Amino acid sequence: MIPRVLTLPNGVEDRFFCMVEKPGVDISDLGVPYSIYSEPGDDDDEDGDADVE
Repeated sequence: MIPRVLTLPNGVEDRFFCMVEKPGVDISDLGVPYSIYSEPGDDDDEDGDADVE
């Protein structure tokens, strides 16, 4: 997101953010590691640490 400052016709300046879209750019990964969303001790491996194929 790009920070911008817009000056309205009445002279008031307002700050806003705009987003740039590029073909082929995947914005679903915003650079935030997904591990922060899991609870400590919460493990998706229901089989323990066994390797299952």
